[in-house]
Amino acid sequence: MFKTKEMSKVLVFGSKRDMPKVISVLHKLNVYHIVEHEANEIDIGNPLESSEEISEMFVKARSLASSWNLEKNDYAPSSNHLKLKPTIKKVDEIHSKNAELQKNIKKVKEEINHLNELKNNLYILKKFKINPSHIDGLKSVVCILGSVKSTEGIDDAIKSITSDYELSTDIDSKTKKISIALIIERKFEEEAIKSLQSFSFMPLDTQSLSTLKGDISKNLSQISDNIKKLEKEKSSLEKEAKQLRYDNAKFIYYADKLFSKESDKAEAPLKFAVSNNLFFIKGFVPTEDFEKLKERLEDAVKNRIYVKQEKVDEKDNIPIKFNNPSPANNFEFLMELYALPKYAEFDPTLLTFITFPILFGFMLGDVGYGAVTLALFLILRRLLPSLKQLINIFITSSAWTILFGFLFGEVFGEEVVFGHELPRILSRLHDINQLLILSLIVGVVHLNIGLLIGFYNEYKAHGLKAAMLEKFSWIMFQASVGLIAYSVMTKSIGVWNGIVLAVISVIMIYKGEGLKGMVELPGIFSNILSYSRLMAIGLASAGLAVVINQFAKDFFSQGLSGIIPAILILVLGHAINIALGLLGPFLHSLRLHYVEFFGKFYKGGGQKFEPFGIER
Repeated sequence: MFKTKEMSKVLVFGSKRDMPKVISVLHKLNVYHIVEHEANEIDIGNPLESSEEISEMFVKARSLASSWNLEKNDYAPSSNHLKLKPTIKKVDEIHSKNAELQKNIKKVKEEINHLNELKNNLYILKKFKINPSHIDGLKSVVCILGSVKSTEGIDDAIKSITSDYELSTDIDSKTKKISIALIIERKFEEEAIKSLQSFSFMPLDTQSLSTLKGDISKNLSQISDNIKKLEKEKSSLEKEAKQLRYDNAKFIYYADKLFSKESDKAEAPLKFAVSNNLFFIKGFVPTEDFEKLKERLEDAVKNRIYVKQEKVDEKDNIPIKFNNPSPANNFEFLMELYALPKYAEFDPTLLTFITFPILFGFMLGDVGYGAVTLALFLILRRLLPSLKQLINIFITSSAWTILFGFLFGEVFGEEVVFGHELPRILSRLHDINQLLILSLIVGVVHLNIGLLIGFYNEYKAHGLKAAMLEKFSWIMFQASVGLIAYSVMTKSIGVWNGIVLAVISVIMIYKGEGLKGMVELPGIFSNILSYSRLMAIGLASAGLAVVINQFAKDFFSQGLSGIIPAILILVLGHAINIALGLLGPFLHSLRLHYVEFFGKFYKGGGQKFEPFGIER
């Protein structure tokens, strides 16, 4: 408790011929965090012979899994029923078949798009009563076809070139696209097109139109028939591709997992030190798993291996594995969001599990809001399994919100329900001074828990003297200020008692932390005052709830005409207040932990334990 899993440094020496078996055992056990070897006197190893083929198939399986959106599927964990060689052959066949189908589908789609464009262009010719053969078939004149943004001023522009022309326009009733047909002498073609550019002229693709022969209506009919045939062909190909996915999706999902595992194994020697005949691996194992690891490795290669366990050294970059009971392990999410503890450092996850929801509930503190958020997150936990840890944090916090709601006697901001005043210990709306004092007391307790943990850390690391000077001195300084304030208010004890204690504590802080400690003396009080946000945010939430309820009551008092507006005000108003109530308390509770609380004892900077074989 409060410590991460105990780790052992483990060195593995073996014969190069046994390396594939050793890799396979390590991958299956999933308990050995490999430290990458840096090439010096001994080189790093080369990937296994199968690496290239496996990597190629891994890419193919992953591309299929991605294009088929298999990442979103929740198939049962693979039972390792797939064998590597048959899987390689089958994935290659499926990938080739899918690639051929997608290629053909793309080709048919492009042909359909081409014919649709041709069809649209023919409709434009039909509107202007222009025969396709006249586009390039006339010697002295040319037909310029296209679209413009506006026709205003086009006539004047063309007249400035020549007065001998014919201009027709048409506006599509659906798209509002303006099409134009300009018949002009061929010698003026280039000048006319240049002039039309100022009207955002987009020329019509006439290359395919000029090759058409016969009547436009006949061509349109033939093109429509061809489009129908191609649509049927596309539908058939898409159906075949859909069936291919249906028949093989589960297989590809498991194949992707298999190749991922085999790729890790094939590339593992890149982390080893390897000579002509031997290999060497360095890594870390949870101490409780060492004997199992040693036994399995020795059995796999018939004792042709040397596995050595060593105690970890502070100089080693020791990976950490959390060791928290459920449901406290959900709050490991907040530690990963901030910084992982270093090995042997105090792990504050369990404390955060206790204090974070309390601070959250203190701020939101409403039975109705807590019940709504609890129900909401219980539903979201099923819909969003990937966010399970974060959602469980909100579920725990919602439970504390309900508890504080009973202590404050609030349901959706109301203290009186159906004419009965709710029992309470403290009213957030009326006992503001007491609420502020309570918030500051919570701050003092929370901060001093952090200082006591810091005292323990310093005692373990540097002895009693360092712990007294660097951590306990701050507790004495707070006590001295409290003693001075008490003596001034009550006159029951001499103020000099507090002053002497303050001087002693300041000297201790200077001895322990030097000028840095002197500069930070006012900081302890700003840290405590920072907890006043518990009162401020809670009061703001409760006040907004009261305003929403009063608006709704005003509309309800108007009779039937005010019922619908009143209900809308209640639903929307409280929905917004709940959303703000989730965001504010969550962020501010995080801040009180990350800045005020952790700052008294926590350093972090640990490396996560990622054993060889873990599914990423």
